[in-house]
Amino acid sequence: MQAFSRRKLLVSASIAFLTLPAFSSLAFACMGCEMLKHPGCVVTFSPDGKFLASANSYKRTGQGLVYRKTFEIWQVPKLNLWKRLSEGQMVYTIAFSPDGKLLAIGGQNGFVSLWKLPEVKRLKRFKINRATIWHRLSNYIRSIAFSPDGKLLAAGTRNGEIYLWDLTKGRLVSVLSTNKGIGRTVASVAFSPDGKKLVALLEDGRLFQIWQFSKRQLLGEWEHNVNCFQVAFSADGRKIVGAGYSFIVCDASNGKAITKNHLTDYYSPPGGVSLDGRYVAMIAHSGTSVKVCRTSDLKEIWRKENHSLKLMLSLNRWAEGVEKRLGLPATKFFPYPKIPFAFSFAFSKDNRWLALGFDDGGIRIWRIK
Repeated sequence: MQAFSRRKLLVSASIAFLTLPAFSSLAFACMGCEMLKHPGCVVTFSPDGKFLASANSYKRTGQGLVYRKTFEIWQVPKLNLWKRLSEGQMVYTIAFSPDGKLLAIGGQNGFVSLWKLPEVKRLKRFKINRATIWHRLSNYIRSIAFSPDGKLLAAGTRNGEIYLWDLTKGRLVSVLSTNKGIGRTVASVAFSPDGKKLVALLEDGRLFQIWQFSKRQLLGEWEHNVNCFQVAFSADGRKIVGAGYSFIVCDASNGKAITKNHLTDYYSPPGGVSLDGRYVAMIAHSGTSVKVCRTSDLKEIWRKENHSLKLMLSLNRWAEGVEKRLGLPATKFFPYPKIPFAFSFAFSKDNRWLALGFDDGGIRIWRIK
C-alpha cells in the first residue's frame, strides 16, 4: 500500500510539473518575459494574405529545446510549405513590406536581413552597432516595422535602441535611444498611419514612447500599470493600442488611458493587435478557446473552441475525482493533456485571417471574416 501511495504521489507530481507552464502564475510571468525578449515562434502575413512567414528560434520537444536558424513561407490557407531558407541567426522578428516585395528578418546576431520576393533572395544585411562589451554580448534585433510607404525600416534592439534605415538609399539615417543606457528591450515598434511618428513599447510592457523620428525628438513617454507585448496605432493615428496580459487604449497626444483592462482568463501574445488597431486576439490560459474582440469596447466578434482539449480536461477532472474518492489510478488512463504555449498572433492586413504560433513549432490558422 505504501509503494502504491508513493507511485501515486510520483504520478501526481509529474503531472503537476508538466502542467506548470500552463497554469502557474510564475510560469506565465516567465513565458511573458520570453515573449518580450526572445519569442520562440513569430508569424506574419503578406499584405495580400496569400502567404504566411514564420520562424521558430527554438522548439520545445520531449528531448528539450531544439534551436533553429531558418524561416518558412507558407501558402494560405492550407499552410502548404512554399519555402524554407537558412537565415544564419535565431529569428526573433519578421515583417513584410507594404507592397509585399520585401521580407525583413531580425534576430540574435544583431542584423536585419532583407529578402526579395517572390525570388526569396537575400538583398542586403543591415548590422547594428556593437561598440561596447554589453552590445557584443547581449544586443540583438527584437522588433521591426516598415513605414507605411515602405521607404523606412525601424528595428528595436535588446539594449533599448531603435535603428532607422532608408531603404531607397540603403543606409542608416537615425538611431534613437529609448532609455539612456538602461538596457530595456524595445519589444514592439509601429509607425503612425501618416508615417511621421513611431511608437515603441519597452521591455516590461508598461512604458510607451512616441517619437518624431525625423528630428530624433521624444514627443511623449507614459507608464501605465499594464503588461503588454505589442503596441499599434489606431487607423486614424489618434490612439495607441497595447495588448498582452493586459489591454490598453491610450490617447496618442497625451498618453492618457482611455480604456484599461487586466486580462484574467485570456492573454494576447505579440501580434495580437490587428495592423489597423481595430481588433485584438486572445487565447485562454487553458488553451481551450481563441477569440477576437473589438478594441473600441472589447466586444467579442469571433471565437473558436478547442472541443477535443475541453474533453480531455473534463476526463482528467473526472479521473482526479475517481482517484480522490476510490483511490484508483484513473489519471493514468486520462492524464492531464500537454498544452502548448501560444507565442505569436498575426492578423492579415484585411483582418480576414488569424494565425497563431506555438512553442512546439505548431501553427494554426483560422478565417475570421
